[in-house]
Amino acid sequence: MVGVRHFHSTGRKFCSVPFSQFFQQRRSLESQISTTLGNCNSIHEIKQVHAHLLRRGLEHSSLVITKLIRMLTKLEIPMDSYPRLLFDQTQSPTSFTWTALIRGYSLQGLASESFLMYKRMRRDGVRPTSFTFSALFKACDVVDAAFGRQLHAHVVCIGGFESDLHVCNTLIDMYVNCGSIECGRRVFDEMPVRDVISWTSMIVGYAKNGDMESAAGLFNGLRDKDTVVCTAMLTGYVQNGKPREALELFESMMMKDTVVKIDEVTLVGAISACAQLGGTDCANWIRNIADKEGFNSDKNVVVGSALVDMYSKCGSVEEAYRIFQGMTERNVFSYTAMITGFAMHGRAESAVELFYDMLETDVKPNEVTFIGVLSACSHAGMVKVGKEIFERMQKEFGVTPSADHYTCIVDMLGRCGYLEEALELVQRMPVKPHGGIWGALLGACKIHKNVEIAEIAAGHLFELEPDNVGNFVVLSNIYSSVGRLDDVLRIRNSMRRKQLTKNPGCSWLET
Repeated sequence: MVGVRHFHSTGRKFCSVPFSQFFQQRRSLESQISTTLGNCNSIHEIKQVHAHLLRRGLEHSSLVITKLIRMLTKLEIPMDSYPRLLFDQTQSPTSFTWTALIRGYSLQGLASESFLMYKRMRRDGVRPTSFTFSALFKACDVVDAAFGRQLHAHVVCIGGFESDLHVCNTLIDMYVNCGSIECGRRVFDEMPVRDVISWTSMIVGYAKNGDMESAAGLFNGLRDKDTVVCTAMLTGYVQNGKPREALELFESMMMKDTVVKIDEVTLVGAISACAQLGGTDCANWIRNIADKEGFNSDKNVVVGSALVDMYSKCGSVEEAYRIFQGMTERNVFSYTAMITGFAMHGRAESAVELFYDMLETDVKPNEVTFIGVLSACSHAGMVKVGKEIFERMQKEFGVTPSADHYTCIVDMLGRCGYLEEALELVQRMPVKPHGGIWGALLGACKIHKNVEIAEIAAGHLFELEPDNVGNFVVLSNIYSSVGRLDDVLRIRNSMRRKQLTKNPGCSWLET
């Protein structure tokens, strides 16, 4: 009988334990440690478990090391630090250990490291699993489809994975996210077996590319539709500005003979469709359905936030505020929707007041919240408050100003006549100004009849938006307002050469 000799500390004797029993005990201990690791919520707890496994002689256990790497990834510990050290100390890592490290690099956006580890894995003669390719295809999302095609070739060459459902689904996702929808469709068409994830991925891909006709063709060809695929189709309609089609699908999901159940995400999609239509009758209809389905706005923060946004966009800001006040739980989306709603309806003081109320809670504003409150300050001419909020945005809340935030500030300064300050801000801002920023400055020049800065703003707009006739018209109106009719004629001739046509109802001369 094969056994393992253990030294007895009490009597200086050796006892022989059958290898099968020793192996079983080791596996049991590995399982216990893995379970303990699964319950860890901090790096300190993980290090305690790691110290324990070192004392028990399990520092080279692939099972435990794999679990350690996965938990460190979950806690967002940089892969090149603790996780990589663990991996490098592992003797003969298994495919699961390799995959855990590759997945960690992928999740942290380190695509090149993921690919390098895969190459090392293959050089060491370790065969990848379907989960290895899944992690690698996800890494391709942050690079481009070229790497994905190389990996796709590996899948075919290695063999055994080209018909694997999990691999094919992640391959479709990769092609869709990299903008190669045709390649994704070829993978889909060649799959011997498809599940709801396969269908949903393709529908979402077509929707992202604005091809709702192809999405509808796939959707209608699917016999057994569930909530996930129906919601994907509904959301696609909403994202592509087709609210009526979205609500028709929603109504079909509500029919008694259907097995599809309405969930929170489906309902939010339908609420967004009603917001696009902008009618209060439609808004009241979907709200009644939400109540009947058990998604009351006072208890469900997701649905409540969507309703606040919808009523604001439908012109009923008071109803939006009533819903907001009735919510027992509020998150950043609730506050942002209400702040933006107030700003949209000229209630700047209410928007700013609610923003400061928000800061008194545990809810922290995000980049969209700041766009809402800065927009309110802009339209109300609240320069001092707007500047203060803009300053606090990055220093206090870690939100890096985007071009949209700068647009609000430029618009605010420009409306109040601080045109030189607005121009200086645009010229020294760290992000590249887009058309919206120069457009805000040009609009302010129109208010204050500032030709010099208007010409600077218009010059940039003519480069960024050469076919936007509105920019030519605004500059022409500014020239007209100060009596420079020769320049008005010059702009008209320039438009004629560029074959730009003035929009109906847009006058050359303002009265």
